[in-house]
Amino acid sequence: MSSRGLIGFILAMLLAVTDGYAFYDHAGEKAAVKARLAVDLGSGFIVYPEPEELYPEKGEGMNSLNFRLLGDARWGEAVRVELNAYQRSATRPNSLLSPGDADEPHRYERLEREFSEADDFRAVVGLDQASIKLSSGPVELAVGRQPIGLANNLIFTPNDLFYPFAATAVDREFRPGVDAARLGLKTGDLSGVSLIAVMGYDPDNHQEWERSAALLAGTVNLRGVECGALAGKADGRHLAGLSLSAEALGLGWRMEGNYSRPTTYTQDGYVQLSAGFDKRWPNSLHLIVEYYYHGNGKTDPDKYLERLNDPTLAMDPYLGRNYLGLTLMGDLSPVFTLQAVALVNLDDGACLFGPSVTYKAADEIEFILSAELPYGKRTDVMLSGPDIGSEYGLYPRTFSLLGRIYF
Repeated sequence: MSSRGLIGFILAMLLAVTDGYAFYDHAGEKAAVKARLAVDLGSGFIVYPEPEELYPEKGEGMNSLNFRLLGDARWGEAVRVELNAYQRSATRPNSLLSPGDADEPHRYERLEREFSEADDFRAVVGLDQASIKLSSGPVELAVGRQPIGLANNLIFTPNDLFYPFAATAVDREFRPGVDAARLGLKTGDLSGVSLIAVMGYDPDNHQEWERSAALLAGTVNLRGVECGALAGKADGRHLAGLSLSAEALGLGWRMEGNYSRPTTYTQDGYVQLSAGFDKRWPNSLHLIVEYYYHGNGKTDPDKYLERLNDPTLAMDPYLGRNYLGLTLMGDLSPVFTLQAVALVNLDDGACLFGPSVTYKAADEIEFILSAELPYGKRTDVMLSGPDIGSEYGLYPRTFSLLGRIYF
């Protein structure tokens, strides 16, 4: 997409600063239907580090245009149908470390169909949600393609198993969906239990039990402490997890983690645990601090390559074992929000900074300017292969602008 097209789109959104409404909205005595269109335009630039063997290009631009149809239909309090379909056109990164179309053997298939593809461009139509939710008293059943979030913490979320947001992600408006059935029972105002089944797929998009998930999750509030638990099978592993959150000493305290054992039982079990606190001030300033123990990570950068070559870990973005995360955010004005995220690999000393600014031009229009700035020892290529200096030393610098408008 040309710079002229980007400028034109931004001007069009600025000129459209009015109160936003759904393009179709009907409410009757029993039924209600609402449909909205979201249009995203993203543009940015990637600056690649050395060596050339991993990053053939010094840098490249990236552009995307997304059209998203959002539908919500209700029949009384008992039936709700939700739809989230999209059409995405985007340039394709040209890095050997980019996942591209690589096999992710324990993934939950993105429901996408390509209608245009080239070496540096891809256009798809896809579906993130097409689900029906049935409610009767304390019982609720949701069936179909739907996003499922299981996070308790705010930066590191080891219990969030289905397309978790990256720790530096600024835009968290839409989560990819999975093919699932979720049966929930509300046992109190702040407690409940859920059965969750998610279909997994092989590289040829055939359903496969080994790559599917089956979980039992529950929450209960005990004297102001919210306790959660989950157990079952997901991502090629059996796992049991816990979470806690509470308010004390003027701080919000959070913890989540799990013990996992690969279903093949050819690898040892491991623990993933994140714990931290957050503090909110009356002036909107919000500080979050978390430590993450990533038990299946490596403490020696020389062993990072083992994880990079393990396709079963494609949905686990961390290579090291010990991390510290900090997020500081606040409103500069009623329309500007600033955020700064810092991730530190405590094993190799590398850091990743994620500054961003969000401009809310109107209720239905926003712009997000963001960057990812890594700092760490770079990788060298020896005769015996890559000598990885640090985790974030592998990362490129990225700069991006996202504009979104709802109709």
